[in-house]
Amino acid sequence: MLATSLQQWARRYLTITQPARCSPHKRARTRAFFASGVEKFHVPWAVDALPAMVHLSLFIFFAGLLVYLFNINHTVFKVVICWVTLLTTVYGLITFMPIVRPDSPYYSPLSSTAWFLLGIIPYAVLKVPQVIVRPFSRQFFFSIYLLRDRCHNWVFGGLQAVAEAASSKRQSEVDAGILDWTANALDEDGTLERFLETIPGFYKSDMVKDIPEWVAWSILGQLRAFIVRTLSSNSVSGSVKTRRLAICFNASTSVAPDSIMLRLMFQPLVYLNWSGPESVEIGYFLRSWDQSSQGQLTPFIRGIITLIVACEQEGNDRWTGLALDHLGIQESVLQDYLAQGDSLLLANLIHFTRHANHSEFFAAIVLANLPQFDTHNTLPDLQHDFCAVWNEVVREAQNHGTRSGFLSILREIRHHYIALH
Repeated sequence: MLATSLQQWARRYLTITQPARCSPHKRARTRAFFASGVEKFHVPWAVDALPAMVHLSLFIFFAGLLVYLFNINHTVFKVVICWVTLLTTVYGLITFMPIVRPDSPYYSPLSSTAWFLLGIIPYAVLKVPQVIVRPFSRQFFFSIYLLRDRCHNWVFGGLQAVAEAASSKRQSEVDAGILDWTANALDEDGTLERFLETIPGFYKSDMVKDIPEWVAWSILGQLRAFIVRTLSSNSVSGSVKTRRLAICFNASTSVAPDSIMLRLMFQPLVYLNWSGPESVEIGYFLRSWDQSSQGQLTPFIRGIITLIVACEQEGNDRWTGLALDHLGIQESVLQDYLAQGDSLLLANLIHFTRHANHSEFFAAIVLANLPQFDTHNTLPDLQHDFCAVWNEVVREAQNHGTRSGFLSILREIRHHYIALH
């Protein structure tokens, strides 16, 4: 009967507050008027009472069943009482679960009652010692008063207040889970791009604190996959590639300020095809970004620009400017390199090897992906310069032992050294 009445009350509420033809302001006033009545007459209590009555009827049924079986068949009675005991235990666990674990989705109509009793009983019991110790010790009286006040807040705060308090204490964990789930749930590049744009502001917010490192690795994985898809796609324009690269750079430096994590993220870009005019524009962006990023990704950026200069040799003004800026030479010297076979490729290799961090394997990966060329078809001065760089790396490898990136660098340029000798 109560269920039927609740359904009828809800239908009446919707009919009155949402008439077919009514101005918005009149509808808002009507809804506010009846919403106040819903709170005033405690309609939510009637809604909560409905499942409680259903559960109570089930308990009364099993109680009557046990009384009936006790006088009929003791064997069946024992079997049924075992199952009733088990189910009652499970029901009790479900009832107290939201009290013990505020994030528990399990709940029963008696959970609020159990919560109330756990707070009101100590509140009432502590009244006796509070009255007794009041004439003798103000300190004990004040301590008991604080305990009673805590019980009072427990009772009237409710389960929802406790859940909110627990959520605020685990704010970093919750934020990390939301960020990780969102980053891995977005599968469209356009949507993912808009999400990545918000990451720097998210990390700079005063409300975000102590995001775990595993979230940074998860987001960096998404960033890496996103930028590789973008740069390797032929259907994405150069301006979009540059914009997305900037977004990924900004997001990555916010998520992972550690340089090792950043290099591991952008390392797969070395394996992409860097030929084409779009690559030159990306090279200019990398140079400008490197100058404003305090050198966090300078080794990586230098490696990518080395690949762009080596793979794209059209000789237009944009490429020429990038090559001159990268190699740090005069235009006349660049023209000599271009006129003498593969001299530019050798000069590019020497410049990168000389300025690279020889202890990191990233430098060897860049050298492994440079285009092949004929070392003999180069200027003699560059050949002598290459031998000098080779000797520098050999001396560093001898000083640092075999377990270092020095040997990997020597392994990648070894065939050029052998060809010259």
